[in-house]
Amino acid sequence: MNYPDFLISATKKLEAIIMKIYSFILLTSIYFLLLSNTSFCQNNKEVFERITTKDGLSQSTVNYIIQDKKGFMWFATYGGLNRYDGYTFKVYSNIPGDKNSLSNNGITFLFEDRDGYIWIVNGFNAGLDKFDPVNESFTNYKNDPNDSTSISSNEVHSVMQDKSGNIWICTKNALNLLVCEKKNGKICTSFRRFYNTFTNATFFRAYEDRNGRLLIFGDYLYDLDRKTNKFQKSIPLPGYAYGKLSIREDKSGNLWLGNLTNGLIKLVYNKKKQSYESVKSDILEVTTNSILIDYKERIWISTENKGLFLYDTKEKRLQNFLNDKTDETSISDNNVISLYVDRAGVLWIGTYTQGLCKCNLSKKDFYHFKSIPDNKNSLSGNAISSIHSSVPDELWVGIDLGGGINRFIFNHERVEHVIHYLHDQNNKNSIADNRIISLVQRKNGEVWAGSALGYVIKIIPGKPGINNRPVIKNYSIGSWTFCIYEDRQGILWGGTWDGGLWRFNDKMDSFIFFKNAPNNTSSLCDNIIWSIYEDNGGNIWIGGHGKGISILTVKEKNKLSPQFINLKSNEKKKTSISNNNINTFYQDHTGTMWIGTNIGLNKVILKDNNFSDLQPDTKMEIFAYHMEDGLPSESIWGILEDNNSNLWLSTLNGLSKFDSKKDSFFNYNESDGLQSNEFTHNAYFKDYNGRMYFGGFNGFNAFYPDNIKPNSCTPEVVFTDLKIFK
Repeated sequence: MNYPDFLISATKKLEAIIMKIYSFILLTSIYFLLLSNTSFCQNNKEVFERITTKDGLSQSTVNYIIQDKKGFMWFATYGGLNRYDGYTFKVYSNIPGDKNSLSNNGITFLFEDRDGYIWIVNGFNAGLDKFDPVNESFTNYKNDPNDSTSISSNEVHSVMQDKSGNIWICTKNALNLLVCEKKNGKICTSFRRFYNTFTNATFFRAYEDRNGRLLIFGDYLYDLDRKTNKFQKSIPLPGYAYGKLSIREDKSGNLWLGNLTNGLIKLVYNKKKQSYESVKSDILEVTTNSILIDYKERIWISTENKGLFLYDTKEKRLQNFLNDKTDETSISDNNVISLYVDRAGVLWIGTYTQGLCKCNLSKKDFYHFKSIPDNKNSLSGNAISSIHSSVPDELWVGIDLGGGINRFIFNHERVEHVIHYLHDQNNKNSIADNRIISLVQRKNGEVWAGSALGYVIKIIPGKPGINNRPVIKNYSIGSWTFCIYEDRQGILWGGTWDGGLWRFNDKMDSFIFFKNAPNNTSSLCDNIIWSIYEDNGGNIWIGGHGKGISILTVKEKNKLSPQFINLKSNEKKKTSISNNNINTFYQDHTGTMWIGTNIGLNKVILKDNNFSDLQPDTKMEIFAYHMEDGLPSESIWGILEDNNSNLWLSTLNGLSKFDSKKDSFFNYNESDGLQSNEFTHNAYFKDYNGRMYFGGFNGFNAFYPDNIKPNSCTPEVVFTDLKIFK
């Protein structure tokens, strides 16, 4: 059939319109897909530590950041120059009438030269300052209209030093070369000017690439031939006339440029042509303040009001870090101005209104499990009270403050499913209380837990992946059970608050209690029991909450009225336990017994480590380690041993790795990726693969000790203050 020409033409136009609509929908779908992927990446938690004016920073806008040769951090603010030693700030500011002070407090740029001098640029046309850190004095260089050897303009943008040691200064009207000459025994400073012969545009940045080319950035990319002193103009850089330009060079020799208006631009180096070609980056098209390439070749991008972005060049993945008002470890401000990575691998972030943030990029492989709102496949609470398992690829977690009991099912270390056991008043086959304060999984697979309402809960779990319901039984014993332990004979023991020690009789389905008798020195030392452990001789060690240790020997532990061996702290006896609050026990592969107390780590010294025949008169000496020996805290909550014979200690101030052969401690804290610095009693476990778990009030960490490497950067020791106490 032949159709009229006008109908054919209209049909083609309609098809074109439909294709445009389809393309728009497709592109929109792709955009939102990328956006959703970016949002998903926000769950890859980075911990940002905040440093503000409350900590001594002079002003909240941090325009530029550097680290000097001695390791000090320097911050450019509108409130002067800040030096930070990791603990305190020292602020340098303008002092009216003092020509050796900072010329102006509004600093926008910093640079340290080879000799250790710090060059300071400010945004108020006050010329250029040089700071001498030895005598802590400033020298100001200003333009003198009557002196052609003075700096060409008081509007200074940046300073750099080339590989030959020459210092170049970019100003409003010229590129300046610092000239230092010795005259009459004095060093005289002057400036040699190189004007832009192509346009009147400003030079904002100078950069020497790996090929030794001195590149100048302004309205165009220029190349200064230092033999002929002539500029060569190459690539136009539209939108870079506002001075906020950040330059980074990757391992391939490509340059990445960040600017306020144009987002990211990549300058690819053409080896054949020996020149750069501009490639518009499609990574991110937002207002960009600064960029940085870290040691993993990842690109960090700071933006105006869009937060901080991280682009993984290998995985082609973009992450966005935004301020979360409910999370103190999120980035503090979405307007990020400056970025810097120090020699220890710490990312420093300068913001517009909230001072500084720091994030440890070399943090260790501590995987963090925590409750994620609206995610049923995560923890049901963050106050971890206990962690245990007797079944491979499975982990049971007790959670206080209403979190109940969680069962993690793993598939090759990936969390496949998390089952929440919670109290349901309409279901008799549910746990009696959600405040779980202790938990253990027995060898037969049963899970036993103690609750804050005085219940002991038994769970016979169904098999993973099958809709078998668990069988749950709740025992009301009238006391909180703070610790539960199964010995090698399969006997279950429990320590309570003011109810003493209990032993469970499986045949009778009943509890037998042992309590302190005030007039009997061979009775249980304390009615508050904090920890239970069996040594390799079959003796049960019982830790009290203020009254020391009781040991139930193999010969006594099955008796109805057993005799206990009791150990207490004695200030007059240095070889006694250091404190009567006993939090944990652990016997290492050599047979040495370790005790965690509220005041130090204790090592039990017993001849030949022979625990097979303990008697009341058996001679035991105890050596204690304290904070002065390297511990991060006096309170030791958990002890585990890795496959290299190191002890890992959870404390009230982070984790500590203890090399018992060298008597040395290496400590880790929240900035290394820990759930927090504070860990909790009973919340520690090592699985059959050697993976360790430690819990606190913000979830729990899981890690392989061999993957946790100490930081190889050793900072220089510098004395910043000396106090004499009389």
